[in-house]
Amino acid sequence: MIFEIAKEKVRQADEQYEIIGSSLDVRAGGSSGEEGENCALFGRYELQVTHVNDDGETGVSVIKWSSDNKTKQKSNKYELHPDLLRIIFWESKRRNLDNGCTIIGFTEMSTSCDDMKCTFCAHPWYQGGPWYDWAYVQYLEDDSVGNDIIQYFPSLILGFIQFVGDEEYHAVIRTSTRNLPWEIRTRQQTIHS
Repeated sequence: MIFEIAKEKVRQADEQYEIIGSSLDVRAGGSSGEEGENCALFGRYELQVTHVNDDGETGVSVIKWSSDNKTKQKSNKYELHPDLLRIIFWESKRRNLDNGCTIIGFTEMSTSCDDMKCTFCAHPWYQGGPWYDWAYVQYLEDDSVGNDIIQYFPSLILGFIQFVGDEEYHAVIRTSTRNLPWEIRTRQQTIHS
């Protein structure tokens, strides 16, 4: 039920995307992923952006998966989510990298959430189909008089990326345009259960 509420909120969103950056200490953890103190990234690939069109949302790119699986390299099942590509093209243009850049991407992140291990997937083909997890993302905003307001937004995770030469890793999400307070989510789950 929670996911149905989240899906509906994101469907109502008007092309609202976020790139959330982090300067986590993420270190190389072998050919399949990278890990640091707080998180580990897996499912590595390189995306070469060779051109961004004038609209800033489309372009030309080539993906190379770190896996040696030749079927994976040639299969169209492993194409990145179109919204992820749109954000990568948009961000490349914003950074004046529209004539070429390399992005290191990952399809999975493991971390701790309230002392519990959590794994988030954003994979074009995992166990027989696309697998994009949802997250309940917390934002801290100011009200009209400068007081902090905590708001929560259901968000679809599109991928985890790093621009080559950039120290930050980014989670790319599609978020709803309206917050969904925890109390409402709990109440709606109780009513519909």
